[in-house]
Amino acid sequence: MHNSEKSVLDKALEILLGTVLIVMTGLVLLQIIFRYFINMSLSWTEESARYLQAWMTFVGAGYAIKKGAHIAMEDVVRRLPKAVYNGFVFFADAVVAFFSGFTVWQGFTLVSATMRQTSPAIGIPMGLVYLALPVGALVALYYIVEKYVKKILSAKKNDSKAE
Repeated sequence: MHNSEKSVLDKALEILLGTVLIVMTGLVLLQIIFRYFINMSLSWTEESARYLQAWMTFVGAGYAIKKGAHIAMEDVVRRLPKAVYNGFVFFADAVVAFFSGFTVWQGFTLVSATMRQTSPAIGIPMGLVYLALPVGALVALYYIVEKYVKKILSAKKNDSKAE
């Protein structure tokens, strides 16, 4: 069902998410080495890894929309007649799109409200940490819209072939 060709955004997100995972792993490993072998704890590694995990979670959740990787009850729903199944899928996508849009709106409100607060260990604006929420929701919203634009264009293309 998913198109196998990857867009620039798909590739960029895969590189970003992979890099974040590698950096997080490196930070945790560095903390382990310092704490248990050098007997000195680094104050910034745990906080940095936690904030990177937030970015990976929210942006990854948005990208999971593209991949169809979210938990679903497809075995049950696929047994329904095709029209009912399509209705369920559309309803689920509409709900996700609505909440993604709401999250983008409220997420940017949160970002602007927390831009003057700084994180305790690394001193970055907390708004940058919370920015993961609206960015991830924008990614999700983009992929839902992309899915339906492709469906509409495909239906129009099939209609013109039938004539």
